[in-house]
Amino acid sequence: MSTEIIARLKALKLYGMAANWPEVLARSRHAAFEPETLLGQLCWMQSMPSDRCAPLATR
Repeated sequence: MSTEIIARLKALKLYGMAANWPEVLARSRHAAFEPETLLGQLCWMQSMPSDRCAPLATR
């Protein structure tokens, strides 16, 4: 399912979201994020300049 979501985000040219999806999803499982919080984190990452859209784990 995650690879499918990443592919869809890339197709929509949401590369920041796609790059950070695995980490955000893992964090949301441990912190019990509400859907709004999960989407908010992804939107925040998407709005970052492209040179800062690398996955959080690699920064």
